[in-house]
Amino acid sequence: MFATLALAAIYLILLGLAILRRSRRDPAEGWMLVYCIYSVLLMVLYGFAAEGRINFSPPLTMSTVILVGFMISTALAGYLTLSYLTIDRQIQLASVILLLIWFGAVITVQITGTPPFIGTQAWFSDTLGLDITLAIELAFIGWLVITLLLLFVSWYAFTTAPLPLYANRILFWTVVLPLLLFGDALSAAWLREPWNYVAYAIRLVGTVGAVYAVITHRVIDLREAIRQFISRFIITVIYGSLIVGGVMATAYIRIPGTEHLPSYTQRWIVGIIAALIIALLIPPITSLIRLLMRNLISRSATDPAEAVRRYGQRISGMIDLEKLASVAVKTINELLATRRSYLLLATPKEDQVALEIVGASESKADLVGFLSTDSPIYKHFSNIRHPLLQFDIQYHKRYITVPESERSFLNRLETDIYAPVGDNDKLVGILAVGPKINDDPFRPNEIELLEALATQTVAALENARLVTDLRSLNEEMLTLNENLLETNERLERIDEVKSDFITIASHELRTPLTQVQGYSDLLKEMAERRILDPNETSDITQNLSRASQRMADIITAMLEVSQLDVDKLDLTFSDTNLSMVIKLAVEPYAEAIRKRKQVLVGKGLSNLPTIQGDLKRLVQAFQNLITNAIKFTPDGGKIEITGQVYDKDNEGNPLSVRISVTDNGIGIDEKHHELIFEKFYRVGAVELHSSGTTKFKGAGPGLGLPLAQGIVEGHGGRIWVESEGYDENKRHGSTFHVVLPVKPPQLKKQQPEKASEKKTKEAKPELILPGLKLEGLETEPTGDDTIQL
Repeated sequence: MFATLALAAIYLILLGLAILRRSRRDPAEGWMLVYCIYSVLLMVLYGFAAEGRINFSPPLTMSTVILVGFMISTALAGYLTLSYLTIDRQIQLASVILLLIWFGAVITVQITGTPPFIGTQAWFSDTLGLDITLAIELAFIGWLVITLLLLFVSWYAFTTAPLPLYANRILFWTVVLPLLLFGDALSAAWLREPWNYVAYAIRLVGTVGAVYAVITHRVIDLREAIRQFISRFIITVIYGSLIVGGVMATAYIRIPGTEHLPSYTQRWIVGIIAALIIALLIPPITSLIRLLMRNLISRSATDPAEAVRRYGQRISGMIDLEKLASVAVKTINELLATRRSYLLLATPKEDQVALEIVGASESKADLVGFLSTDSPIYKHFSNIRHPLLQFDIQYHKRYITVPESERSFLNRLETDIYAPVGDNDKLVGILAVGPKINDDPFRPNEIELLEALATQTVAALENARLVTDLRSLNEEMLTLNENLLETNERLERIDEVKSDFITIASHELRTPLTQVQGYSDLLKEMAERRILDPNETSDITQNLSRASQRMADIITAMLEVSQLDVDKLDLTFSDTNLSMVIKLAVEPYAEAIRKRKQVLVGKGLSNLPTIQGDLKRLVQAFQNLITNAIKFTPDGGKIEITGQVYDKDNEGNPLSVRISVTDNGIGIDEKHHELIFEKFYRVGAVELHSSGTTKFKGAGPGLGLPLAQGIVEGHGGRIWVESEGYDENKRHGSTFHVVLPVKPPQLKKQQPEKASEKKTKEAKPELILPGLKLEGLETEPTGDDTIQL
């Protein structure tokens, strides 16, 4: 009983250690506390049971209590393992169901007293010192299955662990777990003394190892410890063999010619000779051992001083950032035997630092992360300036508050250690290194070497970054210079446009003004001579009216274009039929089209849906496009106006329409495609200006297309021109496209769209302007769906 109570006291001490070192973050810590508490109670139970001081009344027996205690201990060891390995909660819940089934089956057969299968063998019962029942057999089978499953899960977690230090923790647990499980099994088997105490000791050792693994951030490296043990064992055996051989030589070897000397003198002589031989053999043997066991004794044969010299020599003089990163990571991979390395460039941005990989592969090229200046990681880099392990970021309580975005970025790098590159609390970069090719964790001397390499990188990185910034600045200056040249050319052209506008405007206004003045003088002279004729007076007044209207149109266009600059173009939206818009736009030019023997073709306009628009303004916009087509199309040319639904929603309802005005005229040079929508801009020499509104190549003040663009954009649409180029002989022609939404954006926010406004007519070939009467002239359709005016 004294031994079990002493073990209970030891478990209490382990419980206290687990409580003191608990971080309240790892679920395994909670299960460890439960396991230690239960171990104390279990040892007390075993102690009193051994002394026979506890009696139970049937059907509850001591055998049943010990059996249940054994299963609970096994279950606790299993859940401690699952939580330590951070196994998914769904698997843990599934294991609860399996344990309940196991518990129920064992207790049921224990109470019913069902005979065993193999426990009837007398030798088996005598060996274990207890009566075997079916419940014990089921308990053992369940324990065996649980043990095998836990060992498999542990080994799988070890082979798939992303970090070497975490893999080492799992490897350590695979050693601790069998001690816990076998200790429980042997303790519950109730072996005769002293074997039961051996079982208690095995369980205690396993519990000590479990507590150490749970409360310690970095456990002992078992692989390294085993390598060191084997290497030192081999060295001890070799050197010991040499020494034993020397001792044996003094006892059995005699040097010829020394028979007359006393025996002890002979032994001294042999001993001295053997010592000299051993002393001579030790250096070459040591060198041979180091050569043969280099990979076992020391996995890194790189001399730190040589590594730093080689690294500094390779990166010195590097001024290209991409080349510096390539050489640096390649050298680090070579010196530290790592699989991958990255050079991260740190750029301060207000309250955070942007991290960008320099010279990364395509899979990592777009990977950009940020470190907050309040982040524990950034504080470590800027204050402590020592390398930081990914394992510490993941599992150390000091980094619990690290934002998830920073964890995600570092996890995507798939590296093991980060060395800050900076000086005087200024972080300029980070060397992200690992994992090693042999999957071993980084040793302290390797971490120190990486820190030295990061220090070597500071000057080279700052120089390369400065050169890169200078190059970027130079490129920006070149770009700004190019933009400045373009702007200057544009300003010069605008200045020319203004000058042309003054000339054109004066010409446009002078012509009707001259007419007004001339006819006014004529009317005055006729009145003074009292020769006024009603017919002549009517002709004069009509000419005066046309001249005045021409001046009014020019002034109105100027005022409307000026409104575009201050967004004061008033639009009144209502249901608008685009076919009617085109009719009204064409009507004023019917006579001009007839006189110039041009052909007007219309297609698809009657199939367009009704839109929300300003009828008057849309007519004005299309008049400018149509008169533009008339003026720049030679006599006998063709103008085509087509319409179609441009965009639809998922249900097939029209969202926008497109109307195109195409001519086969002289075309527009590509360099003018955007400029013609500038105010006062016109193509062609100003001295060739003609004030005619429909004459061939006649040009106005350059206000029609800007006004049309302003009206279209005011409806939420867009307008552009397409032309292969200017050529009066080949006549490439030009096409002006106008896209208008069925409902302008500003109306969508005000009221829901009616279903009736979405519906369109069934597409069918119809003529545009069928039977249209223009100033007494009735249009007649031709065979190719055209209108001859």
